[in-house]
Amino acid sequence: MTEQSLCVTEKRTPKGWMYSTVALALRDGGSVVYNPTRLLPPAAHEAILAVGRPQILLAPNHYHHKGLSEFSERYPGVIAVCSEAARPRLTRQTPVPLLGLDRLADRLPTGARLLEPPGTRLGETWLVVDGQDGPVWIVCDAFFNVPRHPRGTIGLFARLFGLSAGLRIGTTWKFVGLRDRARYAEWVLARLHEAPPAVLVPAHGSPAAGPELGARLIALVESRLL
Repeated sequence: MTEQSLCVTEKRTPKGWMYSTVALALRDGGSVVYNPTRLLPPAAHEAILAVGRPQILLAPNHYHHKGLSEFSERYPGVIAVCSEAARPRLTRQTPVPLLGLDRLADRLPTGARLLEPPGTRLGETWLVVDGQDGPVWIVCDAFFNVPRHPRGTIGLFARLFGLSAGLRIGTTWKFVGLRDRARYAEWVLARLHEAPPAVLVPAHGSPAAGPELGARLIALVESRLL
């Protein structure tokens, strides 16, 4: 993957909470947008269009739906996809029709793949892309990396549930996001040992990178989920 085929855009709220949206070029033209976020600034849409006009929107779990309508209106003809596990709640929350992940899987470029972690309640879907230094994991609520603690009510919520600051697994993921904690932990640890990410891009926060990232994530999973 090159810088021209993938971009990460960040949105910060006035209180300092963060949302990340990722665009990845599709094999046959256009792009898939992971975690489309509403009210993105114009520069973010320009960066997405530089990768390719959105063709597919990926709702990464059953809570992340608020940007689907805005993106669908902005980019006529775009389709939205999600996992089967995420579909029931999403269909109650958004008027945007939702198709299966198979509509995306066949259009991903070489070196990109979808992962559906087992044991979640939310129907979490990850996008993994092979980069020059190793895999790039694009995840939703499984990990957080908000660099500075937010202010106000969201700051209190973040403090209570362990969502910031820095690289975290939130208490929300531990007790709400997971249906089978042991199964998920075994699965994610196996992947972290086999092919740890060179870059982690969470839906909330900035990308995390570095030669010790895999070890940091292993330690985090072991301390929070085992």
